[in-house]
Amino acid sequence: LFLFAPIVVWGLWRQGGTRQAIRALAPLAIAALVQVGYNVVRWGDPLNIGYSGTEVPQGFTTPILDGIRGLLLDPEKSVLLFAPIVLLIPFGLAELWRRAARVAFWMILGNLVIAFVLSATWWDWGGGFTWGPRLLIPGIVPALSAIAPWADRARRRSRRLVVAVVLFGFGALVSAPSLVIGG
Repeated sequence: LFLFAPIVVWGLWRQGGTRQAIRALAPLAIAALVQVGYNVVRWGDPLNIGYSGTEVPQGFTTPILDGIRGLLLDPEKSVLLFAPIVLLIPFGLAELWRRAARVAFWMILGNLVIAFVLSATWWDWGGGFTWGPRLLIPGIVPALSAIAPWADRARRRSRRLVVAVVLFGFGALVSAPSLVIGG
């Protein structure tokens, strides 16, 4: 969470100036203090977030190319399989750039890159016993907002919306069995 904070502060600074950025720092500092306090109370260490098992070397130990391959192509975790609508994110980002919405472009792209690199290099890049690439959610969900300006472009609007709905529907269909299969 705190690795994404600089992107938020930068975006507020670009849009509203130094005063807006400084106002954002207070809640971020409070959140950091709460997290550090929780870590001390729960684990006895301000930097321990609960992933300190000794059975598997934890941390950011996966070679990045292995994690990228897994997040994109692994049949149990592929973001392209479980959320194929992500294929439209580059088109959405290009549309933001074309519209000179540079702050939104950089905030969305920065958030997505941070989430992807952290997930790809995490020791359990797949996110454990879950369906799909759950660790990418903090990057993908905000990035999906970039698709809206692309889909709403007056020329070809209906065709683009159909593509988005089909991709979203396919991802929902692939994920549907997880709703009925227990444990």
